[in-house]
Amino acid sequence: NWRAAVCREAYRQDVAAAKIIQAKWRRAVCREAYCQNIAAAKMIQAKWRATVCREAYCQNIAAAKSIQANWRAAVCREAYRQDVAAAKIIQAKWRRAVCREAYCQNIAAAKMIQAKWRATVCREAYCQNIAAAKSIQANWRAAVC
Repeated sequence: NWRAAVCREAYRQDVAAAKIIQAKWRRAVCREAYCQNIAAAKMIQAKWRATVCREAYCQNIAAAKSIQANWRAAVCREAYRQDVAAAKIIQAKWRRAVCREAYCQNIAAAKMIQAKWRATVCREAYCQNIAAAKSIQANWRAAVC
């Protein structure tokens, strides 16, 4: 009996020690799994945040490119409008100069035609006056002689 009691006590102590070792082992295994899960969760969160930031960055870059393209288009449209306005002014001034030159030539031609016409009318009147004078002189001479 005594030996059995001692053996039972030793067995109980061995069982208690085994339970403690098993508990500590399970705790160590669980702690290791927990730490691995935490590390994995941190990595997943970091990758997710990186993905979200990358998408936001890409959207910002796309928005910036769109804004820049629209700005450049607006600047080009304004420059084009200014060029068209300048071209219209140049064309108007050129047409004015061409018309003015044609007008001045027409005025000079009209003055020349008017001068020639007046000279012709005056010459005809002069010739009629000379013919009348000659006729009067001839008649006068005929009557006097």
